[in-house]
Amino acid sequence: MNQTNLALKKLQGIKPKGIKFNEQSKLEHLIKTGNRIVADFSPKYKGNGGGSEMENLHFQIFSELKNNSLSNFKFDIADLTSFVHARSNSDGFENELVVLGLYSGALLSLLTKRNILLNKKTRVHINGEGNNFPYLFNYAQYVDEIIVENFKGKEVCSCISYGNFKANLIAFANMELGRSSSFIGSKNNPAKSVYFINNNFNNSNWPCAVGSDVWFIKGSLDLLDDYVGSAGPSNLWLLNNRDSFVNVKHYKSLENLFIVCHPNTDLHTVNLLPTRQDTYIKNFILCCNPENNVRFANLRVNNILMGSAANEKYKSIVELSHSLIGETDTLKIIEKSQQIKQLYEKLK
Repeated sequence: MNQTNLALKKLQGIKPKGIKFNEQSKLEHLIKTGNRIVADFSPKYKGNGGGSEMENLHFQIFSELKNNSLSNFKFDIADLTSFVHARSNSDGFENELVVLGLYSGALLSLLTKRNILLNKKTRVHINGEGNNFPYLFNYAQYVDEIIVENFKGKEVCSCISYGNFKANLIAFANMELGRSSSFIGSKNNPAKSVYFINNNFNNSNWPCAVGSDVWFIKGSLDLLDDYVGSAGPSNLWLLNNRDSFVNVKHYKSLENLFIVCHPNTDLHTVNLLPTRQDTYIKNFILCCNPENNVRFANLRVNNILMGSAANEKYKSIVELSHSLIGETDTLKIIEKSQQIKQLYEKLK
């Protein structure tokens, strides 16, 4: 028995805790289909083709599910969620784990596309409870609203909503991952709202988001790589982040960059890294301790308001932002962030 078959046997042997299958259960059918997809497609993944290799595999898997394996099989958000929990912490060789993650992304795409045709929303909110699922939902092209929290594993949701469909909401909360959540949304179809809530990213792991509103809340921002501003007014919000050094790399011009410092953080450097000569920030608001001696680098801004003046004008936003510090409910954080945006529109 070769190594691939041995690893597939491990994948097939994993059962979700506390769930009993019957022969015709939807969950069992999704798992069996996934095992077959892993067996058929993992030999095709060589790991030397970069993102295009994964993207091509995603489309092949999606086509197989749509036209053959799941063409007459109906499943819903609860079934998809059960599948993800069942397949968390799976063992296998790297190519098998990649394909398993791509399969989960193809399931999300298929469910969302079917619901689009029925004029139905698809809101997926899944809590991994600290479990591991590398490549979860990778390259899912059709995404409506998705909230993913408390997962471990590399490249979770990487290149999600990277196609021709515009996502309404993409949110990641309480994640500490290697090469996670990179390249969210696409240049031609930026997501409406993208959230990174209480996440930690290292210097080699810059999240890159394409969205009309991109939020980094309560996280670590040693370095971040945003790609907002590709279509229409675009806003980047940094709220209650814990770093004294903020490094923002923006590929397109921003309508607004709004920073509210954590009350216990002494901000000393804001480094803005426009990648082209014609990119700039129209409005830059910095609400921080007025006694902080903040150094700016590569500042290309039309209008700037900071320190005491910003704190006074946007006092209600600062208070609402700081009220999120102890909040653990991701949905409430998202709801309050929308209130912050509405307040800003009134006060600016």
